[in-house]
Amino acid sequence: MRAKIRSLREEYHEFLRYFFWGLIGTGLNIGLYELFIRILPIHYLVINFIVWFITVLFGYYTNRKFVFKRLAKSLPETLIEAGHFVGFRVVSGIADTGTMWLLFSLLGFNEVVAKLIANIIASLINYFTSKLVVFKRPNRSMEDIKISLNK
Repeated sequence: MRAKIRSLREEYHEFLRYFFWGLIGTGLNIGLYELFIRILPIHYLVINFIVWFITVLFGYYTNRKFVFKRLAKSLPETLIEAGHFVGFRVVSGIADTGTMWLLFSLLGFNEVVAKLIANIIASLINYFTSKLVVFKRPNRSMEDIKISLNK
């Protein structure tokens, strides 16, 4: 029973760490965008991509070190892990954009409400792909993961 309580507490703390660093990353994203849009004479979509990339690198570092507390053992392992992280961030970015298009353009939702819903969906995709794939503990099998999701 104590082990189960300890496990639940760690899961809760992990999610809070993820949420905290996600807020910091969001602030970084918005702050850098505002800064770059004022000082760089380039198109806003290019700036948005540059800022997205910087924020993804920040997210990888903070998720790896502070949220999931993983230490890759070698450079190839780190590069594979980082590649998976970026790949899943691309997927969540597509989901975010698709959700915005669906809710705002097709269904007529308020733009801010649509963006909020899209961000929640993207954040959930990011959390679960990071937890279950990118930073998966080596001793966790897919069966263990399925069991923990069904609890």
